[in-house]
Amino acid sequence: MQDREMELDQREAKLQGLGDELVEHPVWQQALEDGSEALVRPIALYSDGVQYTKQENFLGVSVCDLLTGLSFVVAILRSSL
Repeated sequence: MQDREMELDQREAKLQGLGDELVEHPVWQQALEDGSEALVRPIALYSDGVQYTKQENFLGVSVCDLLTGLSFVVAILRSSL
């Protein structure tokens, strides 16, 4: 039980850094009431140009989980020639 409480305290500390918009959001509040907060993930979507060669460029799209800091590549789009 103490592990669960420590995990919740750590998650709460991370949420504090994400701002009131997340903590007060109706979806997050409902998930807390239902005990399903693990299903709701605050994420950030990033896109950036990637130069492969002088003639070829790509658009990289990734998602970052704001609670864990893990990033995932979603797509790499090649520019048309």
